[in-house]
Amino acid sequence: MMERIINSVIALGALGFVCGTVLVWASRRFAIITDPKVEKILDILPGANCGACGFASCSDYAERAASGEAAVGLCVMGGEEVAEKMAKVLGASVVKKDRNVAFLRCNGGTRCIDKFQYDGVKRCMAATLVRGGEKACTYGCLGYGDCVKACPLGAITIGKDGLPAIDESICVGCGLCASACPKGILAIVGRDKKAHVLCSSHDRGKHVREVCEVGCIGCGICAKACPSKAITIKDFLATVDPELCIGCGICVEKCPRDAIKLKPRSGENH
Repeated sequence: MMERIINSVIALGALGFVCGTVLVWASRRFAIITDPKVEKILDILPGANCGACGFASCSDYAERAASGEAAVGLCVMGGEEVAEKMAKVLGASVVKKDRNVAFLRCNGGTRCIDKFQYDGVKRCMAATLVRGGEKACTYGCLGYGDCVKACPLGAITIGKDGLPAIDESICVGCGLCASACPKGILAIVGRDKKAHVLCSSHDRGKHVREVCEVGCIGCGICAKACPSKAITIKDFLATVDPELCIGCGICVEKCPRDAIKLKPRSGENH
């Protein structure tokens, strides 16, 4: 009896030794060597995994940046502070860029009439599946807040006019709201003082007048008034060239439809 116990103990010990040896070999053979810079970068990044940098996750971006495959400063959520910290870790330089924000190219909302009553799922994407949504302007914002849900920072709310209101003091221009908008009317623009058209409609002026109080009718008054020739009319819609716009505001004053807005410079009241 005692001999059986001793033999069992020896057998178990031998088995444990073999298993331990295999595990040690496997841990060395398949070990993943982690670059210490990756861990440092991950500690710096906000950890939102928003994908606005162009990579699947913060971890993916950290690995690519550490290996030199990705540039420093792609984290729009972290901004300049994160970019500078990453640059120190990697011994790289930071190219400063103008801060971007989201901008809604629609001023309709409650000022645009509905062509039918929509009783479906209160999501913009769902509503567009029903004849493009209930708005008589097929380009207009539906106001169900897909952009609000997509914003990781809570920078967007739906106002009383039925339109997304963007808090530029919070928005970092990550572009997730623009990607979530099925109408494609949210754009990422610079915070500089430039004129922007609050409309995306390419319908003829007669139809725009019938369905929306503030839609662009392509009348061309703004283009004629612009001293820098920054505005052109294409497909019944005014377009502003940001490279030519000097931010004088004349187009805003001249527009009979209140369809152009002059964005204030950073630090100015909105």
